[in-house]
Amino acid sequence: MGEKVTELTTRGSITGVEILYGASGGVDYQFNIDQIRDYFWFSPVLNGTPTAPTQNAGDNSTKLATTAYVDGALGTKANLASPTFTGNPVAPTQSAGNNSTRLATTAYLDRLLGAVSGIATLDGTGKIPTGQLPGGAVLTYLGTWDANANSPTIVSSTGSTGQYYIVGTSGSTTIDGNSTWVAGDWIVFGDGSKWQRVMGSGLLLSLSNFAPISAHTFLGNNSGSSASPSALTATQLTAELNVVVGDSGSGGTKGLVPAASAGAAASNSVLHADGTFHSFATLAASYAPLNSPTFTGTPAGPTQSANDNSTKLATTAYVDAAIAALSLGAPSGTVVFTILTSAPTGWLMFADQTIGDGSSGAGYANTNAQTVFTALFNNISDANCPIYTSTGTGTTRGAQGTAAAAWAAHCRIALPKSLGRALAVAGTGSGLSARALSVAVGEETHTLSSSEQSSMSVSGTGSGTASIGSATAGSSNVVGNINTGSGASTYIAGGNQPTPSTWNDLTVTVSSISGTASGGGAAHNNMQPSTFLNAMIKL
Repeated sequence: MGEKVTELTTRGSITGVEILYGASGGVDYQFNIDQIRDYFWFSPVLNGTPTAPTQNAGDNSTKLATTAYVDGALGTKANLASPTFTGNPVAPTQSAGNNSTRLATTAYLDRLLGAVSGIATLDGTGKIPTGQLPGGAVLTYLGTWDANANSPTIVSSTGSTGQYYIVGTSGSTTIDGNSTWVAGDWIVFGDGSKWQRVMGSGLLLSLSNFAPISAHTFLGNNSGSSASPSALTATQLTAELNVVVGDSGSGGTKGLVPAASAGAAASNSVLHADGTFHSFATLAASYAPLNSPTFTGTPAGPTQSANDNSTKLATTAYVDAAIAALSLGAPSGTVVFTILTSAPTGWLMFADQTIGDGSSGAGYANTNAQTVFTALFNNISDANCPIYTSTGTGTTRGAQGTAAAAWAAHCRIALPKSLGRALAVAGTGSGLSARALSVAVGEETHTLSSSEQSSMSVSGTGSGTASIGSATAGSSNVVGNINTGSGASTYIAGGNQPTPSTWNDLTVTVSSISGTASGGGAAHNNMQPSTFLNAMIKL
């Protein structure tokens, strides 16, 4: 401590805080706090986690930089690896033709557009302007040329690259060494130094240029010299054919089809692509006959266009498309009658089953049932088309919420009941009861209840008492009327007939009537005359 204080004393006048120094008596020193701070804070070595205020961005000074200051500065910089720039980044424009990995600016590209050895542009019609095409790439049509009269006049080695005429009249005018010109040829000033012939329609040969020959006459040169072709004799023709397909010398191997022996005719065999020969009989066994062929394996062929009503073979693709067209564009959910026992592509037999996705456990579990599933969910009640979970437990539309949610939960839903039933139209007909969509009603047989039976009168026999009134004195018989309750009278015969004024009516009271009931009380048949067909629904 003494040394450090001594060093401080050499720095000049010290005022401020008084420090006592020395072992006996000591020496008094005075110095200010700035001198102490300058001394003890010079080149400090910090420990722990020292902190400091974060300077403003862009502060280029000797102030301490915190980690926050550094991170903020780095956040405005681009990565070296795969940087993503924002704003309007700029870069130096490279020289033309710089084929390297340097960045290309818009100026670099614009400079190449339409330039020589650059990139061609397109005009308003989508074509390259002629000014951007290399020399000679543009043809200029000058009209027709009479090669016989040299009209218009063409001079050898005189012209501009790309100019051309079409020969209208054949001729032999010599132009740049060529004197054969046929109508339809082009004469083009092609390489910047001379006119050239481009053969055109003059290549087409007319049969009128050839002399007619007799039928079955073959022309050739069998003499081995350069003589003109002439009619070949049968012997000469045979020799020529043996050169091609047989053997005209020893060894039997000169022809494409070897002969059995030297000089013999060609054998009945053909050359395969693998270089081997096979007899016609062997080949025929591997091909189907034209008449009533029987194919094996997986024969294939072109699919004909729709509605091709011909004898062409129909592929499975053609048939499937034709069957699908039978629906006439029927929307999903359409129900039709059919005599088919299995549904074609895009349809499902209407057979009292459930439908759902592949995990629903339904009778028909397929993703293509979703449209019908949705229609049943939205349009029909739980009572008429119940809905179940994938385990078969009953649930409701309300519990599932939406058709999409029920489908996603792998629910299954029942189709409307149809087997053995008459299908009718839902709604409320005039004077008829309302029928909801898919509701199933009615019964095949029915037993009448008491309230359904008709009212009727009953007749029978019975017993009772009767009283007879007085009669005129002296009568030997009693006569009278029995009141049956209907106004009719029953006459009691016997004796003399008194006048009605001398007797009273006879009244009969019936206390009970008994009879025997008839009928079996069985259910009666409600079945209307019907014909039963299958039905299917469009998926």
